[in-house]
Amino acid sequence: MIKQIIIGATAMALGPFALTGCSTTPPTVNIVTKPADRVPLNVPDVDVIAQKDVKWVIITADNYEEIFYKLGKENIDVAVFGLTDEGYKNLSLNIAAIRKLIQQQRAIIIAYQQYYKDQTEALDKQEKSYKDKVKQFLNRD
Repeated sequence: MIKQIIIGATAMALGPFALTGCSTTPPTVNIVTKPADRVPLNVPDVDVIAQKDVKWVIITADNYEEIFYKLGKENIDVAVFGLTDEGYKNLSLNIAAIRKLIQQQRAIIIAYQQYYKDQTEALDKQEKSYKDKVKQFLNRD
């Protein structure tokens, strides 16, 4: 019984302090935001490949003497770089794989450019909206 009286007296004595602490208003806090600066995407243009003409000469057991004679007559050093039919097929597949990789890289670059373009437009829209709201807030007298 004495404990209850002590607890009740303490609650009655401290109660007004607790209520007063809750009744005060906190100080006004102004939050100022600023749009983040954009980092531009600086992707250099891709060089255009200026391919040189390549002249293929098919040398067989039947025409090698004629080909060597023509090359000698045109003062071209006679040298033979040969490929088997399988080697030619592999060369063609390798070139196709390189072209595919280049197309994929091009698609990635285009996607990044579009992403940054979209982000820039979104940030510009957000910044305009922010400025409009600030202007409205300042003019609401």
